Amino acid sequence: MNKTLTLSQAVKLYTGSSIGRLTVKFTGLLFAQTCLTTLIFAVIGWAEGKTDRISDFVSLIFLVSLMLAHMFLLGGHLFPRSVPGGKFFRSTKEGFAGYQKMRTGVLLVSILILVLSFGGMYLLNMAVPIGTNAAAYVILLIVSLYMISFLNFLQMLPNEGLANILRITALTLTGIFSAGLFTVQRVEWWHWLAGAVALLLVPLSHLILLRHYRKYFWNT
Repeated sequence: MNKTLTLSQAVKLYTGSSIGRLTVKFTGLLFAQTCLTTLIFAVIGWAEGKTDRISDFVSLIFLVSLMLAHMFLLGGHLFPRSVPGGKFFRSTKEGFAGYQKMRTGVLLVSILILVLSFGGMYLLNMAVPIGTNAAAYVILLIVSLYMISFLNFLQMLPNEGLANILRITALTLTGIFSAGLFTVQRVEWWHWLAGAVALLLVPLSHLILLRHYRKYFWNT
C-alpha cells in the first residue's frame, strides 16, 4: 500500500523542518524578542518617568518582526528547474501534489504563528501592562492576514527584484499605518467586515498562487 505525504512531511521535505518545529521556532523567537523589547523599553520608560509610549514601540516592533517571519516563510519556495533542488522536487513520487501540500503546510504555520503570537502578546500585556488594548490587537491581526495574502500574490510576479521592493514597501507602510492603531479603543463594524474579507482572501490567494505556479513555473 503506497503512503502519501502528510502536510508536515511535505514541509519537512522542502524546508528540513516539520510544521510543529517551524511553528515553535518562529513563535518562540518572535515572543522572546517581544519580551526582551518590552523589558528594554519598560526599563527606559520607567527610568525616565515616561511610560505612555511603551506600547507603541513594543507593538510596532512585534508587528514588523511578525511580517518579516511571514516574508521568510511565504516569500520563497518557488524552486525553478534551474536552481538546486528544482529537478529533484519535480521528480519525487507525488510531484506537484507534494509541493501543494508543502505550500499549504507553510500557510498553516503562518496562521498558527499569528494565533500563538497574538495570544502571547495579549497575555504579556496582562502580566506587564504596556497600554495596548485588545481592540488594537484585533486590528493588527486583521492587518497581518492581509499581509499573508499580499505575500502570496507577490509570488506570482515574474520579476523578483520588483517583488522584493514591494515587500519592503508593504512592510514600511504596514508599520506606519499600524503605529496609529494603538490608541484605538473599540473594534468597529467595518473592522469586522475587513476581517471577514481577510479570512476569505487568505485561502483564495493561496489557491490562485498554486494554480499560477503550476502553469507558469512547475511545468516549464
